[in-house]
Amino acid sequence: PSSVALMQNMVRNEGIASLWRGTGIAIVTAFPSVGIYLTMYDQLKAKLVHVMNKDTMPLVAGGSARAVAVVLTNPLEVIRTRIMAERGSQGSSGWFAVTRTAL
Repeated sequence: PSSVALMQNMVRNEGIASLWRGTGIAIVTAFPSVGIYLTMYDQLKAKLVHVMNKDTMPLVAGGSARAVAVVLTNPLEVIRTRIMAERGSQGSSGWFAVTRTAL
């Protein structure tokens, strides 16, 4: 089936809100990641401007900043994935229950 047919089926069976299921959790995990990335990127660019070539500096700063952001926010991603998997199988127990079992 096409994407449109799947969306129509979701809306028909679960309501229009089903198209945005999981958006809140995704936003909660995205904000820290983006905040860490942008802060680290700016800091690294400022430090590397005197040491590196202008052509490779953004690549090194961006790659390093993204790596730090991923490492620091990985626990949030694990919790988000478990919540989404639990919702799909048996219904959600909430953030606290999933966090307790994830950690």
